[in-house]
Order: sequence, then structure tokens, then C-alpha cells
Amino acid sequence: MSVDILISSRRAKRKGLILKAVFFLLGFLIFTAALAAFFYIPRFRIKEISISGGETLDAKQFKEKVTNLLNGKFYKIIPYNNIFIFPAEKITAELSQKFPILKKITIARDFSQNLSIVIEERKPEAIWCLIPDSELVATSIIRTADSCAFVDEKGFIFGPAPLFSGTIFPKFFDKREQPSAIGKEMISDAEFQKLRAFKDLLVKNDINVVKIILRNEEIYEVYSKEGWYILLNAKNEPNPSFNNLKLVLDTQIKEKKLKLEYIDLRFGQKVFFKFR
Repeated sequence: MSVDILISSRRAKRKGLILKAVFFLLGFLIFTAALAAFFYIPRFRIKEISISGGETLDAKQFKEKVTNLLNGKFYKIIPYNNIFIFPAEKITAELSQKFPILKKITIARDFSQNLSIVIEERKPEAIWCLIPDSELVATSIIRTADSCAFVDEKGFIFGPAPLFSGTIFPKFFDKREQPSAIGKEMISDAEFQKLRAFKDLLVKNDINVVKIILRNEEIYEVYSKEGWYILLNAKNEPNPSFNNLKLVLDTQIKEKKLKLEYIDLRFGQKVFFKFR
């Protein structure tokens, strides 16, 4: 008799636990469904996207990309395009990756079904190319966007560009075994600033620069309009390097500059040069 009572008690307890589990599961499902339904309420869905600040960016393509991103869902259930929970950081990151020309993206909402996006584009400061430097000829446009790209003030390669003749922008030809690419740094920001500063010193002293070639092991060849070039590396600082260059030009090379092949400034005060 006592055994039967014990068995019945255990069964009742087990049944109670099962019922509790069922009610908990039902409650969770109802809560989840209600929560999901809340986020699907039309008045809380983003319907308008306004974009400002772009000058050269394809606004239509950009807006299509934003719309496609907003059509995504959290855990394949809750829509991104809800004014309360849309993933601004995720959208910003994906837009930056898709459009390297974008320097800054600011996304704001005003709870009126409108998403406001303000963009700031990168400005060109140089041109980076993969084509052979032998193609640098005196034509207005040599090759279009398939081979060259613009570089911003930080050395970041951000968008296809034609290779112009003349001195509109400094031209960098990438001859490294592992060259850079659009959406990446051409070289580090620090190295880019040093090369820009050195180039500016040359120009101020009537030495026009037509191209800079990037070699392996952080070696740079800076070519003058007269045909001779300067060898630098990552350790070179602009002012001391230029002072060494000027000293050699003024005291040792002098009127033989047109016969010069290169000047090597990579070894501090020890400057080497070679004539053709």
C-alpha cells in the first residue's frame, strides 16, 4: 500500500514538472511571438532613407545597399529596419567596406520612420598604380580605373582613378611582391607623411618629382623630372635626408646632374651616388 502511494506521488510530481515545463515553453513562445509582432508594427518600420554629404558617390547604389542591409533580420526573426533596434554599427561597418571612398558615416534616426545618413568622402592626395611605370607617357589620360586608384591624406587607397600626366597628384607605382589594393593602406600613414614631406621639400627647391616607386623591404625610389632618382627607406627622415641630398648636389655633383643616375640616402651621413 505504501509502495503504491509512493509511486503515485512520484508520478504526480513528474506530471507537475512536465506541466510547468509546457506552460513555461508556451509562455516563452507567446512572449517571443508578441515581441516579434511588436517589431513588425508598420509605424515602427523605417520607410525613408535620406542621404547627404556625398559628392562623387553613386547615391542610387549607396541607397540600394542601405535598403538591402535593412532587409536583414536578427536571428532570422526580428527585422533590422525597426526604428528602435536597427544595427547602426553593423550597417556603418558594411558600408565602409563596400564603399572605401567613405571617410566617415553618421547614421541618425528621428522616430518618424526616417533614417538620416550623413557621409564624408575621402579627398585625393595621390595616385597609386599597379601598371608598369614605363607607361607613364605624356598623354592626358593613360589608363583608366582598372589599374590606378586615388589615395587620401593618410595613405589609404579608396577608389578607382585615371592616371593623369603632369603633376596634379604624386604618383606611386607599386612594384612590391605583395602590392596593396583598393580598401587598404598603400603604406603606413607615418611613411606616407614622410614621403609627402620629402617630396614637398624637393619641389620647393626646384626638383620636380614625376613618380615614386614602392619596392620590397620598404625601399622607395623618388624620380626627378631630369631622370635621376633618389633611394630612400623607412628610416629616412625628410629634413635630414634632404639636407644630405642638397649637400651632395651642391658640393660633389654640381653641373654633372644631368649625367646622374641615382643618389642613395639610405645610410645616414654616408651618401652614395652613381653616374650613367
